[in-house]
Amino acid sequence: MPYANENGTQLALNAYKTRQIKFITPAAKNFNVPLTALRDRINGTTARQDKRANSHVLTETKEQTLVTRISDADKQGLPSQIKKKARKRASLALIKF
Repeated sequence: MPYANENGTQLALNAYKTRQIKFITPAAKNFNVPLTALRDRINGTTARQDKRANSHVLTETKEQTLVTRISDADKQGLPSQIKKKARKRASLALIKF
């Protein structure tokens, strides 16, 4: 079977969930997606494109906190020295990893 694209998988999943197609196998065949991919998605597996990459050093929460602090410092017009400290902390976090 050819490489399954996300659109086909989503269409097959939607057709199955709305009961337009009552069984998984015909849904996979009609939309030309692997049965295993559709079954995994029905069982709750997240699409790869929706997952966070493994190569991130900071957690999503820590990254967002750091971005918020730098943005807040910039909005308040704080000296660049404070912004440099925040950037230095981010660099140290990368080195520790």
